[in-house]
Amino acid sequence: MMNMHVTFKGEKKELIGLQPQVGQQIPNATLYDQENQAVALHDLIGKPLILSVVPDIKTRVCELQTKVFDEKTKAKDYQFITVSKNTPEDFKTWNEEMELGVKTLSDTHNEFAKAFGLELDGLNLLTRSVFVIDQTGKIVYQEIVPEVTDEPSYKAALEAADQL
Repeated sequence: MMNMHVTFKGEKKELIGLQPQVGQQIPNATLYDQENQAVALHDLIGKPLILSVVPDIKTRVCELQTKVFDEKTKAKDYQFITVSKNTPEDFKTWNEEMELGVKTLSDTHNEFAKAFGLELDGLNLLTRSVFVIDQTGKIVYQEIVPEVTDEPSYKAALEAADQL
């Protein structure tokens, strides 16, 4: 099986590893919340989940992606979490500056990147992607954005989550 490629500012980049597909169970990985407490992905199973993956919360498109999903999921009966390699402190500061309470998880130990095959080769960043996971932990929607600097399809992800 060939590794998947995306573009980053027009330059072709390989994703390291294999990405989980629709119909598969999510891989487990330990991430860290804003208080630097370990959170296992499998502990989030039980309630539908939108997992929004961004390269760097401190950039315009990543910030926009997080804000749009946060706003559109506030009144919904599912979880929304942003994942990135930003540190727990980065996320905490960002949430405070934006006056938001977005649940964020940091992949500072690279477990999520390896489990989901989402690291951009040579950049130490996760590629922009969205996963919708049902209450049993099965992936029901996946988008790996072809050009990392583009926004994901909010509508498609939200429709998938609304059906759960």
